[in-house]
Amino acid sequence: MPPSSRLVLPFVNAVDLGIRPENTGKQNSDAIEAALADIPLTDGKPVGQRWMFGHGTFLFDRTIEITRSMALFGAVGGLYGSTLFMFPPGVNGIVLNSNTSAGENKNSAWSALSNLIITASGKTNEAHGVLLRGYGPVIEQCYVYNFSGDGFHVRASTQDKPSTIANHWTLRNCRADYNGRHGLFVQGGDSNVGLCSMLDSFNNGGWGIRDESFLGNTYLACQTSTNALGGYYAKGANSNNVFINCYSESDEKASQIDHPSMVISGTFPGGIVGNCVRLGPGFGSPLLFKTPSGFMQAGGGSGGSASTIYSEYWVPGDPDPIRF
Repeated sequence: MPPSSRLVLPFVNAVDLGIRPENTGKQNSDAIEAALADIPLTDGKPVGQRWMFGHGTFLFDRTIEITRSMALFGAVGGLYGSTLFMFPPGVNGIVLNSNTSAGENKNSAWSALSNLIITASGKTNEAHGVLLRGYGPVIEQCYVYNFSGDGFHVRASTQDKPSTIANHWTLRNCRADYNGRHGLFVQGGDSNVGLCSMLDSFNNGGWGIRDESFLGNTYLACQTSTNALGGYYAKGANSNNVFINCYSESDEKASQIDHPSMVISGTFPGGIVGNCVRLGPGFGSPLLFKTPSGFMQAGGGSGGSASTIYSEYWVPGDPDPIRF
């Protein structure tokens, strides 16, 4: 059966595409690029496929450039699965491209990665595990470690040359360990309104999570530990990041989070440096509320006072003010 005939099936076994654990890195890289190129356009659009990878270690000698709306699934079992993708030092792992960064009629929008372990055999130059610069990607239950750059790297802007857009990105129940820079790094004018939930980010050379996006993203129930610079970093004049019930271990330096970002509950033993809004006790730094006339601090002690109530007339003359 010719390759193009196999690819019309709803699910494709990677072995049938020539991608096998016993192959060399070059053989697997050649096979995956040939299989991607063999998928025909559907009504002029770059429609992709679901590919299934079995148990084992798959070597690749160069970056996997996803230029279709693809779904790559690994085998379930062990920590985040039992399918491992191994890349050489100094080589990016998987790149999800937008149509402008990959060329005409090549668009990875709405692609998904699931149950994959992605790693590098060493660290040199700057290389990232997973790069997101296509619209709406979903990464779930993936483990990225030992890259010289970031574990997960979201960087997109329509002002770049070539233009890219990665809004509505999603990371869910993933892990980033032992990377040279940050566990997760987000930057650019079009890397916004993303959702990162239940990310474990440990032992990275920079921040556990560093967000420099233009308009901000949402972080839910994330955990950081033993990152060299600290757990969480979020700064930007228009970046409305929200951190909900996130956790930083006591072995990390203070997180740096500025207004207009917001922290809702969570545990930050090292404290939070910056003038972000903080709702909830126990941050190890003063509790702040933002009002029309400026910031208010709840109580005078560390973490604020849960019994203290402040009120502010958000609309002058309003007889029923918002109360904290």
